[in-house]
This record gives sequence, C-alpha cells and structure tokens, in this order.
Amino acid sequence: MTLKHNLGVTSSSPSLWRVVLGVPVRLLPPFEAVLEKFCMAVSSFEDRPGVSGGRWRLEGLGEDSFDEAGFSLALDATAAAQGIARAPAFTVETVPERDWVAENLDGFPPLHAGRFFIHGSHCGDTVPAGRVGLMVDAGQAFGTGRHESTLGCLLALDRLARSRCFARILDVGCGSGILSLAVAKLMRARVTALDCDPVAVRTAATNIKRNGVASLVRVGRGRGMTPAAVGAGAPYDLIFVNILPDPIIAMAPLAKRYLASGGVVVLSGILHHQAARVMAAYGAQRLFLLRRIILGDWVTLVLS
Repeated sequence: MTLKHNLGVTSSSPSLWRVVLGVPVRLLPPFEAVLEKFCMAVSSFEDRPGVSGGRWRLEGLGEDSFDEAGFSLALDATAAAQGIARAPAFTVETVPERDWVAENLDGFPPLHAGRFFIHGSHCGDTVPAGRVGLMVDAGQAFGTGRHESTLGCLLALDRLARSRCFARILDVGCGSGILSLAVAKLMRARVTALDCDPVAVRTAATNIKRNGVASLVRVGRGRGMTPAAVGAGAPYDLIFVNILPDPIIAMAPLAKRYLASGGVVVLSGILHHQAARVMAAYGAQRLFLLRRIILGDWVTLVLS
C-alpha cells in the first residue's frame, strides 16, 4: 500500500467522499495525476503484490461536492493520451464521519527515528537518555513520523546533523510541524515552517509551543515558496519539501533560488516510479543527489 496524505475527520468536518478505480501498473502515474487534481488525498494499493505488470487500485478522498462530469472528462482525456480506447470505470461513495484521532491514539506508541523519540501527549513526557524528544499530536494534520515520507526526512536529518550544523531552515508542507521541531530541538536553529492547510498551521503552532521552541520556529500559511512567505529568511542552509511530486518538481527553480551555497534540500512524499522525474527537475537546477533513503515504496532524496 502507498499513501500520499494522512486524513483526520471529526464530526465537524465537511462531508467526505471516496472515488475508486483500477489501472494497470504502467498507467499508474497518469491516472494518479488525475486523482491528485480532484482529491485532497490519494492512495494506491497493489492488488497482487509481487506480480509483474499487475493491476493497482487507486483511491481518492475529497470533501464537499464531487465533480463527476469533470472527473469523467479528465479520465477520458488521459485514456486518449495513453492510447487506450476506454477510460477505467470508477465508483464513488460517501465516507462515514468518524473521529479517527480519538479512535487511534492507542495505536500510536512512541517511535524511535534515528536519535529522535517521537511520542504523543497521551504517552507522557519521559524521553530515553541520549534521545531528542518530540511531543507531537498530529490531530488532523499530516505528520506523526510513522509514514515513510516523514520518517525518511527524520533519518536524513539525523545523518546530516552528525557532520554539519544548519542555521536557517525552511520546512515546506510542515504538517504537524514534526520536522521543524526536530531541527529546532537538535540544533537550536531558526526555522520557517509553512503549510497551505490552516488546520496544519494551527496544529504545528500548538506542537511548537508545547515543545518549547516557539522562539525558534515561525509557522505560517503558504502554498509553496512564494517570496512573501520565504524571502525574509533566505538563503536557507537546509530546505525540507515533503508534499507531492508535481509541486515538488514545480518548486525546483525556487528551491535553487532560496538555497544557500553548499546548502541541502531534502525531498520526500515521492514513490519509486516518481523519483526519476524529481531528480531530473532538480538536476536541471544543478542540484545533485547526495543520498537516497528508501522505505517501502517511498523514496527520500537528499540533494545539494
């Protein structure tokens, strides 16, 4: 299974829907891209793991109304572009409202990631000796540290910090604020944390205050690397971008623009089959691969 985003739903959330379709593995990227345009979360499941050329099940989650006509047209256009006669059939269903956070707290025991010890407030505040404690309640925001994309960033940071220090950090797609917390507590460095989701911004601000690093981390709402959002802190020694491949690729010129000479970019939220496109975009900006961290289906890229 692969997962692009975590999603928390409470009784006050808008109504949710799920769209489902099946595609051959070779058609996974183009149809995945269609779902990303219509949905706020996209998942892909291999129907028969290990079978070469097998089929994959694509699921997208969205809120409020579903644009069925627009979605159908997008599928038809993609099918035509891929040279197939008929677009895959799809189903749409309503997702029952549940408080996923309350139901799953007990399913999130403390997590070790390199030298980081990640725990929720429900687990208390005892941190093992020699570890950097991160108290994180993700709530409706992405970022408990358990997803491979976030874990890859934490492992990349842990290794980078063993050989150098960073003074100015940018965290794009901060979610719960876990990466900002990690670098602020590990290095006492200043961090600019951004997310386009107001829920994530509020969650990150709460976690940052709870961890005692509010003086080091500035969290705000922003989509991508706009000059207004990131320009004041530039250039950055270290940039995290943990979102989706297409916006990661679109940000390549800005990442180069706002990166200090000799700085490092950590990119995550990338599946195996998407990594080559991402590296090509950053290679065109003369940013080159230092390290690749592979966790399951997910890849974290460290470039400089």
